[in-house]
Amino acid sequence: MSEFPTDQLLVNERFPRSCPILISTPGAALITRTAVVNGEFGRLYEQQYAVALFNKVRFDVEGGGGPQAQLLHRKIPLENKSIFSGSLFQYLEESKKWRNRFLFVPDSYNINCYDNKASHDRGLHPKGTINCAGYKVLTSMEQYLDLISNSLPDVKAKAGSSPFLKCASQFPLVLWHPYARHYYFCVATEKEQQKWLAVLQDCVRHANDGLSEENKVQTPAFTDAVRLYRQAQGHYGTWDMMCGVAPQGQCQTQYEAVLQGCEAARCSLEASIRTDMDQIITSKEHVTNKIKAVVLPKAEKLLKVSIQPYISSILDALMEPTSRGFSEVRDVFFRELVDMSKNTLNEGTKETVAQHMEKISMLAFHPVKMNSCYEKVEHLSLEGLQQRFDVSSPSVFVQRAQILMRERME
Repeated sequence: MSEFPTDQLLVNERFPRSCPILISTPGAALITRTAVVNGEFGRLYEQQYAVALFNKVRFDVEGGGGPQAQLLHRKIPLENKSIFSGSLFQYLEESKKWRNRFLFVPDSYNINCYDNKASHDRGLHPKGTINCAGYKVLTSMEQYLDLISNSLPDVKAKAGSSPFLKCASQFPLVLWHPYARHYYFCVATEKEQQKWLAVLQDCVRHANDGLSEENKVQTPAFTDAVRLYRQAQGHYGTWDMMCGVAPQGQCQTQYEAVLQGCEAARCSLEASIRTDMDQIITSKEHVTNKIKAVVLPKAEKLLKVSIQPYISSILDALMEPTSRGFSEVRDVFFRELVDMSKNTLNEGTKETVAQHMEKISMLAFHPVKMNSCYEKVEHLSLEGLQQRFDVSSPSVFVQRAQILMRERME
């Protein structure tokens, strides 16, 4: 497989030509196209940055309007801790050989690859780091070859005569991406395979949810700019947005220039917003009412004819597997408490109880123990609803439900 940069800002799963693909790859035509796309996206981002800043300032002035949560604040749960670590085999494309590797997953959910555990323990730099945004985790070469065939319709590959590699065991793990580098691992047993599957899927899930909701300006500015860019190209349906770290090369330079320009103008823009807040709100409400007068009757008719009849089906399709997942969250938590009670019954020292409480406090971030919850919603099916409402895949619902399960457990 040819190798592309793994870092990306945003892509569309089907990567149509009209959607922004911000990557840095040699080639004059692609460089020119990247500059054009970045220019168009940058103008939208500047506009939406001002809108997001206004919304934040207004929220700060008027307040949230709701009661404050009564939960106790606590320190960042994953700070200076690892999610998972262990050894497996990795196929190295450079040498065309399988080598033992030690993988360490820190609180960033990036996967750091070392020659061995001793290299990690000595504080050496990893041989490589994988950002899992946009990846899929596969557990068989048949799955992998099917995706290759679907992505490259002119390439016909058979599982019995794999042109790519021969697995070192019967239990492979493949990190597949539509255009970035693929990673090949394998383990000795099915149990190990299922354990690493849960870990890798957790890394993908976290990376795909990579835009921080804590940033009340940059995050909504970015997502709204992407939405408006797609709408300008005629794309109004849902899509799978992969959020990694900022891309390298030309794209990174252009994006950072736009962001720095917005941040540099933030103080003066915020001062203007605060000065003209009442006038802006009045103008906004006036325009909103004008638009409502034209659009609302048509929207209500469309809602009544094309959406309301299907709402119950949508809720049934979403709630049944989601409810099972949240019930499993409760059951997993209960089982952990029962185990703690049994283990501390005879050795109920203060130190022992503290150790078990620490483990329970980290339960939400244990990919293997939480996997039984995540699996409940994994096979969500929206049947004909996907075509009717232009939903590219149910993965956006699945991953959001799984993230909410983790938050509920926490």
